[in-house]
Amino acid sequence: MPPKIDFLTLIAKRDSTIASLNDLLEFHVFYQVEPSLSSLENRSVKKQQDTIADRLTESASEELQTKNQVVGDEAKAKFLKYAEQFAIYQKSFFAKVHRLEKLSVPTWDGVRISYTT
Repeated sequence: MPPKIDFLTLIAKRDSTIASLNDLLEFHVFYQVEPSLSSLENRSVKKQQDTIADRLTESASEELQTKNQVVGDEAKAKFLKYAEQFAIYQKSFFAKVHRLEKLSVPTWDGVRISYTT
């Protein structure tokens, strides 16, 4: 004789399991959405900071660009001038003429080594 199966109990257990799985999925989805919400908030803050910085730079950008250009040109001119002076200064140390010098040759008398210079 086959075992007696209570279909109503099995259906109730199945429905209970489906409901608990749905609750778990909703909980999982909630915790998946939370990090993306915080990243969206961070992005909006970053975007606000960027727009504020852009507005500040656009208002006086031409004036600052011309000032930076002038300062940069002055720095280049001074650097080239000082680099040239430094090159002249270095050349003054190495102004010696390099030539071959005659060196004395060591002699050997057969008994001991003597290097006379």
